[in-house]
Amino acid sequence: MNVLFIILIIFVIFIICITSVILYHIRKEYNKYKNLTIFCSARDGISEDYKNVTKTLISMIDNTKYRIVYGGDNGGLMSVISNTWKGDIISVNFKKFRTSNDNYMYNNIYDRQRKLIELGNIYLVLPGGAGTLSELMDVVLFNEVSEDKDKKDIIIFNYNGIYDDLLKYFDDLQSKKFIDDDFIQDRKIKIYTKVEEISQYLNVKI
Repeated sequence: MNVLFIILIIFVIFIICITSVILYHIRKEYNKYKNLTIFCSARDGISEDYKNVTKTLISMIDNTKYRIVYGGDNGGLMSVISNTWKGDIISVNFKKFRTSNDNYMYNNIYDRQRKLIELGNIYLVLPGGAGTLSELMDVVLFNEVSEDKDKKDIIIFNYNGIYDDLLKYFDDLQSKKFIDDDFIQDRKIKIYTKVEEISQYLNVKI
């Protein structure tokens, strides 16, 4: 009886050790990537030019360094992302726009948006509409209230000047003292107009 008990204990310890090793390697594999959360349009009616430039940009990002996190829709620029990206990808969606490839599913847009922000190590804002602007302002606010060590880079792709008026609005707010003069720098906002600038920044960052 004592021998059997000892054998059982040894077996349990062996299983625990094997499990720990497996979990360690799973975590190591998972953590080798930075999560790049992308905010963008899901509308199909937008110009093909925006889809083509998004495809070019996504194909230039190093998929051995990044895992993409996105809103999971199967339209517009989101569809371009899922069809172009060859690396790991996480789909965060809510029921109205559910797809067969979603990793996270929420009942409302607010929980979905919270998860997109939570998962991101870096945020990339592509051309988009009201939803994209809402997500952008959420991460800007996140950086505004966070300690410096917790702030995350926000990259705005101002392709074809699509965000020119937004940037002018920020300038106007600065001139009227509604936001600080170092608003852009302090919130870690980086503004680029070319895919090469973004891919170079991302690919040398880690």
